[in-house]
Amino acid sequence: MSVKPNSSSTAVDALIGKFSGSGVTLELKGGKGSYTGSIFWTGKPYPIKASGNGSRATGQFTVGKQTLSFEAQVNGDALRLTVASKTYALTRVPSTPSPAVTKPSAAPPVSSVAAPTATRTVELREGSRYTGGVRITAKSQGVAFVVPQDFNGNSSGGALILGNGKGIGVIVLPFLGATGTDVVALMSRPLEVATGVTLRPSGAAQVSGNRLTLRYAANTAQGQIIATGIAVFGKGNGVTLFAFSDGSQSAAVDRVASSIASGVTFSTATATPLLERARQLLSGKYLNFFSYSSLPGSTYTGASDQSSSRTWNLCGNGQYTYEGSSENRFTLVNPPGVNGSSFGTSPDRVGVASGGGNANTGRWRLIAVGDNLILLFYAGDGSVDDYLVTNLEKRGGKSPGFWTVRNSSSFGASSVCR
Repeated sequence: MSVKPNSSSTAVDALIGKFSGSGVTLELKGGKGSYTGSIFWTGKPYPIKASGNGSRATGQFTVGKQTLSFEAQVNGDALRLTVASKTYALTRVPSTPSPAVTKPSAAPPVSSVAAPTATRTVELREGSRYTGGVRITAKSQGVAFVVPQDFNGNSSGGALILGNGKGIGVIVLPFLGATGTDVVALMSRPLEVATGVTLRPSGAAQVSGNRLTLRYAANTAQGQIIATGIAVFGKGNGVTLFAFSDGSQSAAVDRVASSIASGVTFSTATATPLLERARQLLSGKYLNFFSYSSLPGSTYTGASDQSSSRTWNLCGNGQYTYEGSSENRFTLVNPPGVNGSSFGTSPDRVGVASGGGNANTGRWRLIAVGDNLILLFYAGDGSVDDYLVTNLEKRGGKSPGFWTVRNSSSFGASSVCR
């Protein structure tokens, strides 16, 4: 099952829209082979002009007295941007909903539905199976909710994944340490509910009391898939849930989502000290993410391995500076065993390195969603990047990717951190 590219807002020209990532934001307007817009690069916005064919565009922009060329190639919601021999991986920013919560407009609000009746209470535990009528407590986040009748499923990664055998699926994710802005930023992202099925927001966020609602849609080869997402807020904790099915069950999807939301209750979160310790570990430090990958066919001449790293300067006052990224690619010249060669010795590999400052500034936030830590970067250009933080240790972890945290004697000299 595959999602048609750009089903959310750019069905005619896949390049039209806003793409962001790696401290860079590209926005293209126009179409029919001619584009204008802007690029947020090295911490500043610059106007651009480009030409292309709907999937690939080339253009220029001016920085001071220097004219720089760029190439953008889009594949669905992913865009590969090359500027000055440096390549960036960007992701489409949904045009709606905006990060600001708005009142309901065109789409009717999701009606409130009574919570399911709970027959017993159990704790949310990894790998456990749950059936309808069970009240589940997530003590780490200080929330509880009830599984609807006729639904059953399993917990994985702090999330509960449910189905009713009639085409409706549900994902429930408790969260901790998040503001309303944080949750809107995450819920405004495309939502992958199955391999090749990515739902995108299809309307403005709706707010009523401590409940926020978003609708999603995707057109697939098998028809339309729709979803209703609801976040229920406590005091820094809460639940996000997504109910989804084909387009013929939109009313049923609304009812299921609303019934679960109506049954959410709150208590004291036990994981608050753990989240605070993680924040303290990052505050006032350099954070680096390193990844390594072997490309397919790496045992043959001409195949490549590559590594990359990204660095952020995280201030104790909640601000950050993105220090840029670097990338190294190694091309296999002689496979192991050929002419007596072995990995790691010349002339087995030849490498090229690339990188750039491309610094921008903004504010950083660390929240917990399910069993995962999510690092949010609110950039000065209005874009938001989110990263799943794993192996958060001072010495990092293992391939294919890990984070490292280190002190910096010059950190306090940064003006953004004062």
